[in-house]
Amino acid sequence: MELIQEHEFYGVTPELLSNDFIAGLIVGEGTFYWTKNSSGEKIPVFAIKLHIRDFDLLINVKYSLGLKEKIYEYEHSGRHYGFLIVRNFEGLLQV
Repeated sequence: MELIQEHEFYGVTPELLSNDFIAGLIVGEGTFYWTKNSSGEKIPVFAIKLHIRDFDLLINVKYSLGLKEKIYEYEHSGRHYGFLIVRNFEGLLQV
């Protein structure tokens, strides 16, 4: 069985974004922070949350950085968001 790539599933044409564009997006919309994992140790995390209308942009950020994490959709206070969160160290090095 062939796995469908995320961009194919959502009908988004993958596009490589420049590092400068991604850096600006992260400065404006992204965040780095520390959290605790299930065993209680502190781990670094990167997250970026955008309105669902910019879901294709999140997919292209993920594609451009070579990340393997899933992009989540959720609703909060009547607003619909896309959310990319990176908790593994290899992914954080790419960001």
